[in-house]
Amino acid sequence: MIRNGNDEYDLIRNIVCTQGYDEQVSSVLCSMLGYMRDSHWIGGCHAACSVIYVALSELGYHVELCLGEVKAGALYFEHSWIMLDSKVIDIAVAMIPAGDFNALGPVILDTNIGTNQRHKLQYGVYRSGLDRETEKVRNMPFVEYMDNYPKAQGGLWGVLQFVFPGAEDIKNLREHYKDTMRHYVR
Repeated sequence: MIRNGNDEYDLIRNIVCTQGYDEQVSSVLCSMLGYMRDSHWIGGCHAACSVIYVALSELGYHVELCLGEVKAGALYFEHSWIMLDSKVIDIAVAMIPAGDFNALGPVILDTNIGTNQRHKLQYGVYRSGLDRETEKVRNMPFVEYMDNYPKAQGGLWGVLQFVFPGAEDIKNLREHYKDTMRHYVR
């Protein structure tokens, strides 16, 4: 199992390329993973997905920002993920503090890079509904969430500029994404 290091980034690049996506997609995903690891961003799924959503949308891809419950073995948890062409992108799943579960790698286009096989997670299951914090994220206007994220200077727009250097005009991005909604999958 590959957990960290350059091999992890090489696997992301290979999966993205093999599935026919532009190299810029792998650059965004590798940068987001590096940012999360360097910042020790544990449990930052909603934030990471918000940043990835804007970056991939700006690259011209139709992506869906999803939120709901996920099942991993006997574990259920509230989570956010991205859907690109009906394939899961989930960088933050590798950062969930849940015992041995966090040893799994990020999910890139349905592939768990920790095992280099199709992921075994069940996205969008319904067990008990969303907790209060996840409901708050779900109902908060997207731009407000991006503006006020407390764990990053400049909110998530600052993280976006790190992950996707092409994001220069934050004022226009704020306007463009003001009606963005998270899709509650259950």
